[in-house]
Amino acid sequence: MSRFERAVSPASLVISILALVVATSMTSASAASSITEQRLTAGSVSAAAIKNNAVTTKKIRNGAVTTKKLKNAAVTAAKLKNGAVTTKKLKNSAVTAAKLKNGAVTNAKIKNGTIALSKLAPSAVAALQGAQ
Repeated sequence: MSRFERAVSPASLVISILALVVATSMTSASAASSITEQRLTAGSVSAAAIKNNAVTTKKIRNGAVTTKKLKNAAVTAAKLKNGAVTTKKLKNSAVTAAKLKNGAVTNAKIKNGTIALSKLAPSAVAALQGAQ
């Protein structure tokens, strides 16, 4: 029997293998839990590396999604909550006649004294003058 065969018993070999397995599994588990936002460099996680539906509303910081980060036509009417677009959020001249749905402007939505006679159809003016 050689020196090596006498020095390595089956019990010590099993213990050594078990210790190696435990040590390597602990290292990978602790490495996975130690990857933090602070340790990632900008651009190190690509869109291809992110699973579908992994980024949810709760995971996005307030103010993180800006106009510059949105593709053209990314925000559609279907994606907006009711009441999300308010007068304060509209640019001047953003709402044009072409963008209004037929019947969207009703008498109740027109402020008194805001429509001049020049904006009325001739038949409407004639009807108004005839009513006097």
